[in-house]
Amino acid sequence: MEENPHLGGCFHPAFTETPDGERAVVAEHSDANKIFSAHDVIVGDGAFCPTASLFLKKTSLDKYTVDLLKVIPCGDYFTQVLSACPHGLGYLNQVMSVYRINQANSFTSEFSSSNYEKKIEFYTRMRRSLLVLKNIVGSDYDQSFKIIDRKYKKILFKFKKRKLKEKLYRAFSFNKNSESIE
Repeated sequence: MEENPHLGGCFHPAFTETPDGERAVVAEHSDANKIFSAHDVIVGDGAFCPTASLFLKKTSLDKYTVDLLKVIPCGDYFTQVLSACPHGLGYLNQVMSVYRINQANSFTSEFSSSNYEKKIEFYTRMRRSLLVLKNIVGSDYDQSFKIIDRKYKKILFKFKKRKLKEKLYRAFSFNKNSESIE
């Protein structure tokens, strides 16, 4: 950060660790230290920068607005983007943190086991939040936001389709069971 004072922060790869103690490296984006652009962070989604590895300037957090805080379903992705705009985030190619996974009551664990309604609600809120975030960081990143919005739109479609299939399956199973009772 001292070498690049214009950056809003930096991050590094991290270990993921299961409750069994198995470890794997995530977010290993480069063999060397480098600066990732705001575009990279925006389209990289929340997993691009492991939350446990973020080292950010306080001024990045000052960019949050009441409007954004009202709509965001989670905070780490938005913090990453606000920190990356306009100069990017530094990347240190050294694993220096551990991100525990499959922990009871963690966001990831809760989200993975949630029903389609919750997932649809989450990605709907993410898309709405992108509009507010885009207004904060400016039009220089319109193309980046189009890319990530398209990704969320596809995910939403997938969950809506699965929800519909599940609903149809239940309806069909119910009718099938009703007929066999008579």
